[in-house]
Amino acid sequence: MRDHDQPLIEDPPARQPLLRRAFPDTRKDPVAEPAVWIGRAIESTLMCLAGVALNGWINPADPLGVHAQFPWLWTIPVLVAMRYGTSIAILASMVFLATWLALRALHPSVDLTGGVRAERFPHAFFVGGTIWTLICGQFSDVWSDRHRRVLAANLYFKERLQIVTRNHFLLRLSHERLERDMLSKTLTLRETLQRLRAITQKEHRSGNTLPGIDDFLRVVAQGCQFEAAAVHRIIHDGWVEATPHAYLGPKATLDVNDPMVRQCMSVRKLSHLRNIDASEQTSRYVACAPLQSSSGQLLGVLAVSKMPFIALNTGNLQLMTVLAGYYADGVEHEHAAAAIVTRFPDIPNEFALELVRLCRTRRDAGIASSMVAHVFDDTEQGQALFEQVRSLRRSIDMQWAFSDQHHRLAITLLPMTGIEAVQGYILRIESALKRYPGTQTPSAHIGTHTVQLGRLSSGDTLARLLEKCHE
Repeated sequence: MRDHDQPLIEDPPARQPLLRRAFPDTRKDPVAEPAVWIGRAIESTLMCLAGVALNGWINPADPLGVHAQFPWLWTIPVLVAMRYGTSIAILASMVFLATWLALRALHPSVDLTGGVRAERFPHAFFVGGTIWTLICGQFSDVWSDRHRRVLAANLYFKERLQIVTRNHFLLRLSHERLERDMLSKTLTLRETLQRLRAITQKEHRSGNTLPGIDDFLRVVAQGCQFEAAAVHRIIHDGWVEATPHAYLGPKATLDVNDPMVRQCMSVRKLSHLRNIDASEQTSRYVACAPLQSSSGQLLGVLAVSKMPFIALNTGNLQLMTVLAGYYADGVEHEHAAAAIVTRFPDIPNEFALELVRLCRTRRDAGIASSMVAHVFDDTEQGQALFEQVRSLRRSIDMQWAFSDQHHRLAITLLPMTGIEAVQGYILRIESALKRYPGTQTPSAHIGTHTVQLGRLSSGDTLARLLEKCHE
């Protein structure tokens, strides 16, 4: 960045006077501009006097070259004018005039009138030379202004280039850090929830107490980066089975007297090394998470015994809580979605279950999810747009499409989607509908309503959204 004490535009070394180049000003003070002009004036004066002295030494009878066929002495003011501009050109012309007056006063016998005795002052010599000098000075001023503007633009582009270079460097560092995070954590939260959803939907009719528990343990281990863990079932009356129902790493029985296990069973929340009582004995586990559904049913305990130190952070612990609750709600799907299914008999069980899961995720972990409803009029155009919106659903989204007496509705659950992402989703839908053949104004046939999950209960949230659709 430019120093505030340095002038914005400074003449290049080739345009600085000789005295200033010989004795440069190291202070870089903006007030030094008069000193620059004085240096140029002294340099121009000395050059003109040196030219007169040289011409006088060669031709003592005509030191200004008034009798010459061509006024070669005016070449000096012309060069000065082309170098420094009009103001210095006028000064050089005044130097010649003062020299002529001084020679006229000191040597009256010398003919300084150009050979015309009746004319006491050589008008053609001075007027012609001055006009020639001023034209060159004006030319220099025009191009100096252009040069200054180019310097100012270059300075601006240089500063912008420095900013862009610095931002690019920070972006590269951020990209490298993101690559390291992706290498150590290959699954995102959305992908993990999508895999857990597929596991519970596939095996919840198998009759097993904890269906798909082996797959669940592998998915959670990959997402939370732990190396050894086990899932223990709840037998009855809150008693936990010591033998692991599923395990990763070495098989080991559960120590029910471990302080972390006791705390997890008593408060029915995630327990880890940070929140156990320091007065208790050392725990053999790193974290313990309950497999508890939204209805309060405790199905088992996930005990993690080995985990990298770098993975023991708030994000991974929070993810473990979300995944444990998400799996438990999938196992207890009938009880978890019973209240919503009773209130809305036409709702699909999978949609109701996902709604309960996402509302719980919002309350327990603060991860935002949204629900979007598209309302279509009962026309041929509205029906075509209705089918188009249904085909634009993402793989992770859940959708409930139905019709009433006057409208068609498509309600979409958007997991892990905040307000900004919802706006992007709506814009993407509208952009796709505008490209649909035969559709000019899709907004005339569609009404869009959104709601954030977790602020109310799952049933009340859905009821509020339906009220908006029928207003």
